[in-house]
Amino acid sequence: MNVLPGRLVKDLRTGRVGVVQLDQGKSVLMTCPGTALPPWSCPKELLTLASPDDRAALRLNPHGSRQ
Repeated sequence: MNVLPGRLVKDLRTGRVGVVQLDQGKSVLMTCPGTALPPWSCPKELLTLASPDDRAALRLNPHGSRQ
């Protein structure tokens, strides 16, 4: 998966949804804005794009509008 910084993704290990901050080759550094969670690293093979339900839970447009 090509993971660009700023992309909203879900870590399948932890179930957390976060924003990709840095591509580290085989893994990415993620943060969860608006929380006190520290940044964490996740292997790319354990990432999936955030679902509409994940986006709605964060009060974002479920369809991913870039407006």
